[in-house]
Amino acid sequence: MIEILAESHDNYIAIKASGKLNADDYAQLIPQIETLITQHGTIHILAILDQLQGWDIKKVYDDFAFAKNNKDKLTKIAIVGEKKWKKWLTGFAWLFINIKVTQIKYYEFHQLEQARQWVQMT
Repeated sequence: MIEILAESHDNYIAIKASGKLNADDYAQLIPQIETLITQHGTIHILAILDQLQGWDIKKVYDDFAFAKNNKDKLTKIAIVGEKKWKKWLTGFAWLFINIKVTQIKYYEFHQLEQARQWVQMT
């Protein structure tokens, strides 16, 4: 399940992902991100992975393909979650996204406020 958090505003979107993500989750999220990109040109994303259990492997590819195709519009991505996801997610993101364009940082749950501050800084 993906939930867009109320703290989202302007070109900043905060999402909370939990459970096992599927095609319906992405079908809901991607159009909203595309709308923000159209409205603001570039966006910053805070992704909170709360009890994430994984996702459909096809959707992983689609997610990172979307990010790669929009890498010049995704200026900052802060990922907050358990340590076990850090190496896998940041490594996979590095493979699909040109880090020189998109800044990606991984934070643990106790660093959530730091993540919020960093991702919203211009």
